[in-house]
Parts: sequence; structure tokens; C-alpha cells
Amino acid sequence: PSAFRDLMAGALRLPFLLALLLFATGFLFRHSIAARFHFTPVLVAALPLIAWMVFLHELLTILMRNRHQPVHYFITGIGRLLIEIGFAVLLISGFGWGWGGRVTAVAVSYCVIAVYALRYFWHHNDLSGRLRPDMVRREIIFGGPVFLFQMGIFLLGSSGIWFIEHITRNLADVGVYSVAVTFASVINVFCIAILQYAQPRLYALLANHRENGAAIRKLFLNYLAAHVGVTLLLLLVVPCVYLYLLKPSYRAGL
Repeated sequence: PSAFRDLMAGALRLPFLLALLLFATGFLFRHSIAARFHFTPVLVAALPLIAWMVFLHELLTILMRNRHQPVHYFITGIGRLLIEIGFAVLLISGFGWGWGGRVTAVAVSYCVIAVYALRYFWHHNDLSGRLRPDMVRREIIFGGPVFLFQMGIFLLGSSGIWFIEHITRNLADVGVYSVAVTFASVINVFCIAILQYAQPRLYALLANHRENGAAIRKLFLNYLAAHVGVTLLLLLVVPCVYLYLLKPSYRAGL
């Protein structure tokens, strides 16, 4: 519908314009911000664009969920994490880039997803809407509380590393925790993807007044088997990552 395409036009273009504004601001004050927060000037200028690509990833997963595309949802989530982990291991362990390799890996993974997201939006005709002033006004009014809410979620989700560093004063513990958080993200994406696949099918079976006990049991067993399979796979992979791919300076935290 045209109303949805107009909504998508606002959802895509307003964050992009904001990212460009923040990019210009970050570029102008990159040296003072870098000195204050100990970032490189390039990273200061690039952060708004990375944030916009993160937004594209979030919007992409929401549309895939609402369009009942659990396989695409799963591949997108796991694929981004695998790209990030692969580049992080290569740049940190292979080239010794340290935290720069970690940041670069995150940026590369979201660049890949951003390109795929724009292609996905184009394929589904989500980019043909027009930017309406009344919709922009409503989005700004609605977006204020949502922004504060998402900021709170970000602070809660990102503060764990700082608390561990403050309590232990040991970067090895922080490194081990960071790897664990990455694996937890893989588990979370998988669980959500499987749930998004199983829930609509379960509701459809329950809404049908015919006897569907066998179909419900089969769905539950498939759901259980998927989780057990991923759990066993992680039990095999995680120890190998910690033993062979973990940065040597972090092994003291095991």
C-alpha cells in the first residue's frame, strides 16, 4: 500500500539525513572528540554512518519477521555475526590490529548487511514512497520517547563490559566476557528466528478446530530438536574458539 511505502520513506530517509548531519559534525570536531574519548578521528567521523547501517539491519529484521520469513531472518542474523567474528579473528589474531580490528569487523559486517538491506527494500518496492511533512511531524513526536527507550536498552546492554573492567581491573576477564557475549548473541538470534517460525504455525494449528495433536507434537519436537542441535554444536565449537582462537593475553581470564 502507498501509505506503508510513504512510512518507509520517512523511516529510511530521516535517519539517513540525521546520520549525514552527525557525520558532518563529527568530521568538523573529530580531533577534539578523539582527544576527549580516546577514539581515532576516522572512527569519530564514521560512527554516525555505522549507526545508520545498524538501523538498516534492525529495520530489515523487523520486516522479515512481519512478513513471516524466518529463514531469511535467521540467515541475516547469523550471517552478520559470522562475518563479524571471522573478520575480528582475522584482523586481531592474524594482523594484530587489537581493538581496531574489532571495530573494523563490526563495521564490515554492518556494511554487508546494509547493502543487502537496501537490495531487499528495493526488491519489495519499499523505496518508492514519498516523504510527507505530516508524517515527518508524527514520526518526530513518536520517535522522542522511543529514542530514550532504545538509549536505555543500549546502555543496559553495553554497560556489562565497563562494570567488569571496573570491578576486576583485568582486561583478560573483559576479553573472555566479550567473546561470551558474542556467542550469546548467536544463541539469541537463533532462538528468536526459530520462535518466529514456530509461533505462527502453532497459532494456526490451535485456531483450527480439527484434531491437530499429532501436528502440534511434531512442531514441538522439531522446535526442541533445533535447539538441542545448536546447543550441541556450540558445546563443540566454543571450547575450540577459547583454546585456539582467543587472544593469548585474554587466556588468563579463563
